[in-house]
Amino acid sequence: KMAPPPWASLVPLLFTLAIDPIENLASATKAQLANNKARVTVTTKHGAHWEESFVSMESSPRNRSAIRLAIDVEGEDRQTILGFGAAITQAAGMQFQRLDKSLRHHVLKMYFSDEGLAYNVLRVPIGSCDFSPYSYSFAEKPNDLSLEAFDGNLTQDEKLGVLDLIRESNAYIVERAGRGIAGSTAEDPSAGATGTELIVFGSPWSPPSWMKTGNHTMVGSARPCLKEDSSIHRAWALYFAEWIASFETRTGVKVWGVTAQNEPAFYSNDMWEACSYTAAQQRDFIRDHLGPVFESRFGPGAKKIMHYDYNKAHVVEWADTVLSDPLAAKYIWGTALHWYDGDYFNHVAMLHAKYQASHHLLATEGCNCEYDLKQYPHDWARARRYAHDMIGDINHGVEGWVDWNLLLNIKKGGTGQGGPNHAGNFCWSHINVDKEGNLVVHPSYYVFGQISKFLPRGSIILDHNLRWGQGWPLEALAARRPDGSVVAVVLNNGEHDQDIYLKASGWANGEGEGFNFKMKGDSIATFELSPPTN
Repeated sequence: KMAPPPWASLVPLLFTLAIDPIENLASATKAQLANNKARVTVTTKHGAHWEESFVSMESSPRNRSAIRLAIDVEGEDRQTILGFGAAITQAAGMQFQRLDKSLRHHVLKMYFSDEGLAYNVLRVPIGSCDFSPYSYSFAEKPNDLSLEAFDGNLTQDEKLGVLDLIRESNAYIVERAGRGIAGSTAEDPSAGATGTELIVFGSPWSPPSWMKTGNHTMVGSARPCLKEDSSIHRAWALYFAEWIASFETRTGVKVWGVTAQNEPAFYSNDMWEACSYTAAQQRDFIRDHLGPVFESRFGPGAKKIMHYDYNKAHVVEWADTVLSDPLAAKYIWGTALHWYDGDYFNHVAMLHAKYQASHHLLATEGCNCEYDLKQYPHDWARARRYAHDMIGDINHGVEGWVDWNLLLNIKKGGTGQGGPNHAGNFCWSHINVDKEGNLVVHPSYYVFGQISKFLPRGSIILDHNLRWGQGWPLEALAARRPDGSVVAVVLNNGEHDQDIYLKASGWANGEGEGFNFKMKGDSIATFELSPPTN
C-alpha cells in the first residue's frame, strides 16, 4: 500500500485522496524479466494504483474460457511512438505558481519522470485560450503588418506562469537525462527528436482582433476568420514565427512545431477564442503563407506543421482537401486529432492507410468536462475513457497522445472539475489543485500512465490478435520497446473478472508458451515481457 505524503489532506469522497504514486513502486530487474517471467502492473476502479506482480510462463491456458491475446513480435512493424504529454495552458501555469517549491518538484516528478507518467511532449497555446483568465494576443497594435510592436517578452505568458512551467519542466527532464535516468534515448528520425528531448508545439486559438474579419473579437469567429487580404494572412503567418523565436529566447526550449489552428471547424463556437477555416482555406494558408514563412525563417522542415487539430468525424474529408495539393502537403508533417465527437477509429484507420507513407497522426487534445457528466458520471468512467481512446487511436495509426490541461484548480461546489476558464468551461485534469494548495490525483492519472510510462519514444506498435472467450470484450495494445522488450496493455471494460492467456508469437522457444493472468473487473493491466532465455 502507498502511504499519503505529509502534505496530503482529506478531500471529498468524490475525489481521489492526494497520494504519492511514485515512491513505493517496485523496479523489476532485467534478470526477473529475462527468467521467463512477465511483470504486470495493474490499476483498478476499486483503488489499486500501479500494483505490480510477476507471472511465469506456462504451456497452456489454465481456463478453457480464457481470452487469448497473441502478440506478433516478429511481424511487420507499424508506426513508431513519438510520445505522450499535456498542455501548458495559462490555467496550468497559474496553478503551478500557487505551489511551494517541494510541491512543484513533486508535480514535475509525477508528470515527467519514468516513475511517473514519463511525459515528453507539451502543447502550448499561442496567446490566450479558454483556459485563461482573459483574452490577449502578442500583437495588439492595429495594422502592424510587419509586427514591429510584437511583444517579444510574451508578457502575459510570463505573468500567468506559462513560461516558468515550461522552463522548470525542461530543466527537470534535462537534469534527469544528465544523471542517466531519463527515458529511452531512441531516436524518431521522422520527428527529429531523441527520447530524452522535450517536444513542444504551439497551437493558436485566435489572431489579434485587427486581423479578423470585421475586427471580430478574439472570442468567436466570423467566416472567414481572417480578413480577405493577403497581407493580413502573411502577417498572421509571421506572428507564428515571431512567437516561436520569442518563446525559444525566453525559455531556452526549442519549439518543435505548431498546429495551424485549434479546432478550425468548430463554427458554432462563440464562447472562447476561435478562428474558423474551411479545409480549402487552411490548405491555402499553409501553402501560401505559413509554410513559406517557416521555410524562409527556420529552414526547410525545421519546424513541423500539423493541420486540422479537431475531432475525428470529418478528418478524412478535411485531409483529402488539404493533402491533395502537393504544394501544401510538402509543408505538413501530420494531422492533429481531438476526441470530443466520439471514437471514429475507422476514420483514423482510413486516414492512416491513405497517407501513411509520408504522413503522421498525433492526438493533440482530449479531456473530460462538465458537459460530459451524464455520459461519464464518475472518476473511473472518465479514466477508462482515456484508455479506450488511447488504445483505439494508437491501434489505428496514431503516434502519440497529448492530454489537455496539465493542472487545474477545483471549482467551488463542483465534483473536482476546475479552471480558471473565462468561458466557464470547467474540466478535469489528471491532477487538480484544491483551494488549500494540495494536489488531488484522479484515477485518470494512473490509467494514463498504464500506457504512457510503458511506451517510451521509439517504441514500435505491433500487431496482436484477441480471441474472445465468454465474457466482456477486452481492448489491447502491443509494442516493442527500444530495448527489445515487449509491452501489452489490456483494458477490461466490464465489472467481472476475466481470465486471459498472453503469448508472444514468433519468439524462439516461446511458441506455445504464454502467461496466465486473471484481470479484475474494471481494470487495466500492462504486461512487460522479455525474450525467453531457454
